[in-house]
Amino acid sequence: MEIRDAQPSDKEAVVDFCKNTFSWGDYIAAVWDGWILQGNLFVAVEGAVPIGLCHIVHTDDRQAWVEGIRIHPDYRRKGYGRKMISHCESIKKSIKTIRMIIESDNTSSINLAQSMGYYMEDRWRLYALMPQKETSSVIVASDIKQVTGLVFSSTYANSWKWLPLEESDLKELIKQKRVLLSVQDESVLAVGIWNKSENFANVLQVGYINGNKNGTLDILHFIQNKGYELNSERIQVFSQEKNSLEMDSLTKRSLFYLTRKDLPKKNL
Repeated sequence: MEIRDAQPSDKEAVVDFCKNTFSWGDYIAAVWDGWILQGNLFVAVEGAVPIGLCHIVHTDDRQAWVEGIRIHPDYRRKGYGRKMISHCESIKKSIKTIRMIIESDNTSSINLAQSMGYYMEDRWRLYALMPQKETSSVIVASDIKQVTGLVFSSTYANSWKWLPLEESDLKELIKQKRVLLSVQDESVLAVGIWNKSENFANVLQVGYINGNKNGTLDILHFIQNKGYELNSERIQVFSQEKNSLEMDSLTKRSLFYLTRKDLPKKNL
């Protein structure tokens, strides 16, 4: 087995063995061209035929994100997934942290990640929300002091990547006008972070949300209306499982485990 950079010509073979990954299919065909352009997309080959896939993104100088790990059904349980992840880990020595997101019922991938030193950092729930015309009292944050005491996460979701959420990151998101506040009587009830999906056109996302029930409902109404204005097809809402959301038009989807590995100093 050889691991090499993916080529455009590998697409047909890869999409073919990925087509039944989930009950509804797979998203690899939709993101393949973009991942090729980004680089660090790798295939495992046997006899020149692609039988594995893995993509790594260096989100900044602190973190790398591993995604799209796929192995042909005929080649599973042979250690190929482990070899592909190890290959990704070796690409950039300066990276301190690597993260992956795994659906909670994918026990084989969870066990593989744990055996390679990844631990569960957090639990995130995916919700589905349809765009519609709504009203809200939400404003865009202008100062980090406005969100003090409402952000309790070291990451936030952006296009299915969980990125670091330190003070400097939060300030940059505020600068980009992506931090939302639900305000009532000059009190901030909830905070949210939103974005447009990088991989799927007409999809809006909420990558972090926290606050009291009235505040979170206010933010969800705001993003519904934003989706309505932008003619979005759908809205994906990501929330830490400990911050369970309730709303009549909100549909609870899968639970995901955010896994993390802190690389030893000798690799830096």
